[in-house]
This record gives sequence, C-alpha cells and structure tokens, in this order.
Amino acid sequence: MSAKAIRILRIVLCAAVVIYVLVRVGGCVFRWTTARFEGTKLIIGGVTYIHKEFDYTETDRTIAYVDGWTVSTIKEDPSRTFLRVRSFLDGYGYMREDYEIPTEGEITVIYLDDRHRYTSRRMCGMIADLQANPPQETFTIRTDAIYRYTKSVSVGYEDCPIATDFVGYLGQINGEWVFIFPTEIRYDNGYVERDFVCHIIPEKYDSVLSLIPYIENTELEAVS
Repeated sequence: MSAKAIRILRIVLCAAVVIYVLVRVGGCVFRWTTARFEGTKLIIGGVTYIHKEFDYTETDRTIAYVDGWTVSTIKEDPSRTFLRVRSFLDGYGYMREDYEIPTEGEITVIYLDDRHRYTSRRMCGMIADLQANPPQETFTIRTDAIYRYTKSVSVGYEDCPIATDFVGYLGQINGEWVFIFPTEIRYDNGYVERDFVCHIIPEKYDSVLSLIPYIENTELEAVS
C-alpha cells in the first residue's frame, strides 16, 4: 500500500472515530437535558410518567440517564407507554400518566414468572376460562414455598402490551396440570407451611399446555 493510501486510510479512520464520539456524547447530552424527576414523577421530552409495577420480559433501548438512574424502553412496548428505571441496586416500572391500564375485558397477553410471554388466543382463552369456570376436580397439598413448584401467572387486557393483574399459579404437580387461585395464597414473613387447593386443569387444554415445556412435574404429598 502506498504512503498516500495509508494517509487517506488514517484520515478516514480518524473521521469515523470523531463521528462516533460526537454521536455518543451528543446523545448523552440530549438525554440528560430532556429527562428529569419532579418528585416521584419522571418527565421525558415533555411526557410525564408515574410509578407503576408491571410484568415484562426484557428492556430494549436506553433512552435517558437521570440522577444515577438509567431509563430504558420495554421490548414488547414500541409505543413507550411503559418504561423501566433502574440503578445499580434497584429497579422500578413507570408508565405514562395519561394512560389508563385496562383492568377487565378480553385477556390478550399472559406472563409466566416475568420471563415468558404469550399472546396466542388459545393460551389467553384457557386462562380466561379457568377464571370464569374454576375446575371442580381438586386435591390439596401442603408446602412452605408454592412458588418453587409453579409459575406465577399475570395477565393484560384489551391489547395492553404488559401485564399488571396477578391471577394465580400454574404448574404440574403429582402428574396433573393444576391452577392455584389467588384466594389460596397468603404471604407471611419467613417460610410457613400451609395448604393449597390445586384445581386440575381439564384434558381439553393439554395441547395448549404442551406449549409450556419448561414446567416440570413435581411430586408432593397430597393431604386431601
């Protein structure tokens, strides 16, 4: 390669580095000057957000840095109605102040343990049916940590992209797919054994439940 070509390559590389630094630094300045806290409210680009916890799978893009907090979008919410604000140790959910979360209607999204998201009509329909028509066939178990053997189920309504309504626990216990309703769940300090009524999910939903391969069967002593 000639000396002239090497000089041109160096100039191009230097220009690329300068452009990259300007974009990064410029972006940070823009983010810092367009986001601020007013009490517990978060203001970004003139839009007000308020604290609200919800279920989601993962964050997407970082859009602001405010007083040591990182503000990120939610992957499943391109409208940026919901945001995640986190520091090194803590994290909180925020949503637009002018948005009203649907609390009833058609279930359109389901989250299992904040990690797995389902929007299929069959899955949403199954959870809606279990809520409306609790299975009558049951058995009771006794444990101090039901969450170890089941997955928490939260739902969202009417095309809301995230879930805020906890509706129970889903799992495989003693060879049966079961659903445990919130009325069976109480929270205490420490580990306290208690009885949980497991409602056996009808076989007609086996094809739907086959979409959840990561829930393994657990054998627990039935007390009734």
